[in-house]
Amino acid sequence: MTRTAKNILKIALISLCCMASLFAHDNQTKAQQIKQYLSIAHKAYHRKNYNKAFTYFQKAADMGSVKGYIGLGDLYSDYDSGFSDYAQALFYYKKAADLGSAEAYFCLGYLYEVGGDCDRFECAVKPDNKKALQYFKKAGDMGYAAGYLDAGSMYEGDEGIPKDYAKAKEYYQKAADMGEPAAYSNLGIMYAHGKGVKPDKEKARQYYQKACNMGFDTSCWLLKELKHKN
Repeated sequence: MTRTAKNILKIALISLCCMASLFAHDNQTKAQQIKQYLSIAHKAYHRKNYNKAFTYFQKAADMGSVKGYIGLGDLYSDYDSGFSDYAQALFYYKKAADLGSAEAYFCLGYLYEVGGDCDRFECAVKPDNKKALQYFKKAGDMGYAAGYLDAGSMYEGDEGIPKDYAKAKEYYQKAADMGEPAAYSNLGIMYAHGKGVKPDKEKARQYYQKACNMGFDTSCWLLKELKHKN
């Protein structure tokens, strides 16, 4: 290879390295920008500055942020925000779900469980517990423990879902295995009151204690009540 050809090749390789560095920098800058927008949005939301929260959730969403879409969904599903519109909430949660967000599937489950925006003529989101259950399970399957927790609760007897304590226990256990303290507490309640299982105060105590140790205050109270009864 001639010296000229070697120099051309060297220049081409340097150019490629520089371009790769620029792309990496652009991606990093985009991620940092999204993080900043979300931080501003969440702070504004907690301070009930909903217009500002909307602006910054929208900025993040426009950059392709799943959390941005979920934030917009939260605003539209919050009655107090002034943006209350369940049809819009549904739209943004679905956008986030399509991007692979387990949290968004959980939010969709919540929307279909409670329904919303009903008047004499129609509901923007008609309550549909079967659909809600599907979304909760989907969220759980994707690693979102609260999805399994709410699936378990629905099997304990929500309207439209046949009561099935065995399935309730199964999904509570799934959530507990993922570190959800409320699931341990619910397992304790099942054993304390014999819901689909043989009453077992010791097992109830163990589950309550586990949840209490994880900072779930309700279980601490249930543990004291169980000890008092014994």
